[in-house]
Amino acid sequence: MVYSDRHMARSGTLRLLLALTIVVAAVTLAVVISRRLPDAGKPNAAKPIAGNEADLSIKGFQFTETVGGVDKWTLLAESGEYDTSHSVAELKKVRLTVAPMDRSLGELTLIASAATYNVVAKDLLLRGGVTATSTTGMRFKTSTARFQADPGIVTTADPVSFFSRSINVDGTGMEYHVDTGGLKIKSRVTALIFGRPSP
Repeated sequence: MVYSDRHMARSGTLRLLLALTIVVAAVTLAVVISRRLPDAGKPNAAKPIAGNEADLSIKGFQFTETVGGVDKWTLLAESGEYDTSHSVAELKKVRLTVAPMDRSLGELTLIASAATYNVVAKDLLLRGGVTATSTTGMRFKTSTARFQADPGIVTTADPVSFFSRSINVDGTGMEYHVDTGGLKIKSRVTALIFGRPSP
């Protein structure tokens, strides 16, 4: 009887030790697995991402401003980058076509190698050699030019050369009103006026 009690006590102790060993092994295995597997609870944003997530690549950018069903101006670009956080696009190989209220003045087309366009303000800064031509024969060239959609003015602080059928003007600084055709050369002006030949 004493042997039987001792045997039972020893068997119970062995079962208890075996159970504890299984529990410890299971816990150890769970810890090892949790350390080796990625933590699903952590967002991917915790990992650093190279570059600016707000920048989007642009191919074949086109924007048209329409008023009363009539196209006022159209901006085209071959490519660029758009910063969504500041609503600014850096564009390359740009072409801007502006139609005046008085269609007899002719459309004005500006071409530049690069431009910065503020989508909210509708303000376009062209640079890299700007050339402008009108369907009426007027044209000008300068290093940089700014187009402000409202009130429809093209300006530059750089040297500019302006050509038309009746006058050639060189100077520094320009203000051109698209809707009226009004032109102002601000300083260092030299002009060549073509008069009509005498009968």
